[in-house]
Amino acid sequence: MVGALLVAAAVGVLCYSSAVRTSVAEETDDVLSRLEALLPAGGGAGVADDVAEGERTPSFLIDDVPYMGVLSVPSVELELPVRTTGDSGSLQVAPYCYAGSPAGRLVLVGWDSDRQFGRLSRVGVGDHVRFVDTGGAGYSYHVNSLTRPQDLGSPDEAVGADLALCAYDSSSGAYLVVLASRD
Repeated sequence: MVGALLVAAAVGVLCYSSAVRTSVAEETDDVLSRLEALLPAGGGAGVADDVAEGERTPSFLIDDVPYMGVLSVPSVELELPVRTTGDSGSLQVAPYCYAGSPAGRLVLVGWDSDRQFGRLSRVGVGDHVRFVDTGGAGYSYHVNSLTRPQDLGSPDEAVGADLALCAYDSSSGAYLVVLASRD
């Protein structure tokens, strides 16, 4: 009897977990499509000349959450909205800007799930990364390195290139860091 209850509880947890993953994926897709509809025509045709290094990119509010643009990594079929701000509790739907701006050095932190930054483990050196900000300016990068630092205290320490993508694994507290340089 106890064994049957434990099996039933385990099945219930798996079903709930699957439903949450599906719901998060649907929410991410919804935010992405709404954000892309707000971007100026041209979809990142040029780099903004009027955004100074270190200056924050303007944001669009979607459901009272500020978003600063869209990140894409074609080699792993990844396209995500990027929040202007956030914390580790808000990573399920979209990565967020930990520091910087696309006009300077940009550090983005995301959740280590297959729907999001978990795909970064399959990125290769030389792969293309693109960020389109809310003003419609496009920034192109190429991947320099992938590392799993043993002692990354914070994503600030990942800066060493124009773009740092930090996948945070909440179960281990470790990061996968992808460093990329502007093309």
